[in-house]
Amino acid sequence: MSDAIPADPAAVLGLIVDRVERGTLSRLGRTTPESLAWQPDPDANSTGVTIWHFTRWFDLLGTVTLVGGPLESQHWLRDGWASRTGYDPRGIGYGGLGLITGYTVEEMRKVPALHAEALGEYHRKAMASLRSALAREDARTLAQNIHFVDADTTRFELVFSTLLGATRHLGEIDALLSLFARRA
Repeated sequence: MSDAIPADPAAVLGLIVDRVERGTLSRLGRTTPESLAWQPDPDANSTGVTIWHFTRWFDLLGTVTLVGGPLESQHWLRDGWASRTGYDPRGIGYGGLGLITGYTVEEMRKVPALHAEALGEYHRKAMASLRSALAREDARTLAQNIHFVDADTTRFELVFSTLLGATRHLGEIDALLSLFARRA
């Protein structure tokens, strides 16, 4: 990938944030509790787990990584999701960040099953924080290097690659929902 940064990188990222949020909420609107929890294989992520996964990334970026906040400022923790579900993901997976990335199958199975409305609420809050963090960025700050867990990258590349990952996951969700509809 080129290290080029667009002239207005925060606007480009904001546009993708909007599309990912609309796409996620649209898919959540088409799910049933059964389709949200369904796995094509016992070792595979469900639609609900997949949405929780990329929403966790956006939560971390918008509340901690881009703004220098403490880990406790994540919506999952500060808004009571961890206490309501009994699931605190800290210390698990990649960098101990609890993002599903780097989870074992057993760790993935412990992610709480949320209903579509709850996942949508969590997703909207995470995306609002990410938008707010990006509103404080410009070409200069987004071009700055950042050390994230075990890699050095730019702030732009970290957000951009996370957003691209989410768009790929939306395709995965489409496939999961299609397989669920055809399973009988």
